[in-house]
Amino acid sequence: MLPSRILVATDGSPSAVAAEAFAAELAVAEHASNIDIVTVALKLPVRGAVIPPSPMEIEAAERHVAEAAEHIRWMIGGEPILIEERVLDAAFVAEAIIREAYATDERSHIVMGSRGRGGLMAFLLGSISHETIRGAYCPVTIVRS
Repeated sequence: MLPSRILVATDGSPSAVAAEAFAAELAVAEHASNIDIVTVALKLPVRGAVIPPSPMEIEAAERHVAEAAEHIRWMIGGEPILIEERVLDAAFVAEAIIREAYATDERSHIVMGSRGRGGLMAFLLGSISHETIRGAYCPVTIVRS
């Protein structure tokens, strides 16, 4: 059975922008009813406490999601596909993406880039795309830019 919902994870990186384009094409080709665009504002666990994302981090995440939605709307043209935008806050990015994929009863397909913004956070967190592949029980497509 083909998924009716495409969940595209974005962070504004070039790889994520390529994933957005792929998700739009996939949604049209598979006659998906929804494209859910998500990004994760990271909570940092420190010595038994959790530091929430800063207002600047949340604002940047909202900007990434809005830009992705605009990009995807342009790509799908007049197709009757519902596009929803969400900023998730979580300490574990891959886990939040997977949880969001199973948040509804619809069949989901996760689409994400192979490399995010990277840097120190990527070093500390490991590969989010690999963690998503290992943890998800729905189709996952990793797009290279």
